[in-house]
Amino acid sequence: MKKYLSIVLLTVLLLSTISLAALASSKEAVYYADSLLSRAREAGYRLREEENDLNVGYLDEGDSFRYSTTLYYGNEYAICVVGDDDAVDVDIAIFDENFNKIYEDDEATFEGIAYVAPEWTGTFYVRVTMYEVESYTDGAYFCQFVTYKSLDI
Repeated sequence: MKKYLSIVLLTVLLLSTISLAALASSKEAVYYADSLLSRAREAGYRLREEENDLNVGYLDEGDSFRYSTTLYYGNEYAICVVGDDDAVDVDIAIFDENFNKIYEDDEATFEGIAYVAPEWTGTFYVRVTMYEVESYTDGAYFCQFVTYKSLDI
């Protein structure tokens, strides 16, 4: 019975450690996102707080996360993504309603920003790809958000 209890406690401790590590990594991504948001605000952008416009998650290397959002004519958007310390290259791409690619980040950095000023109001698709992670891990956490500013049209 004592050996069984030790195994259970060790398992619980190990699982707790993994959960705490995951929590720490997701907090890293949110911390970096806060820094990126500060830079966007300095450039005159405001955080957009519509459904689906703030996403935090985990992606294995090579995997993507996709969602749709409405972008409005008369605004310029900075759609941002940033990874945690394990992310080497996080990419972002924007597609119009017909799935034509209108922007793709091709820089090998742990953050990406897509600047988009749509010529019409409509549904657009955002794709975040965890292109590369550190060699000692399978994936990384990311934080993605949308900022905007009005254009004088």
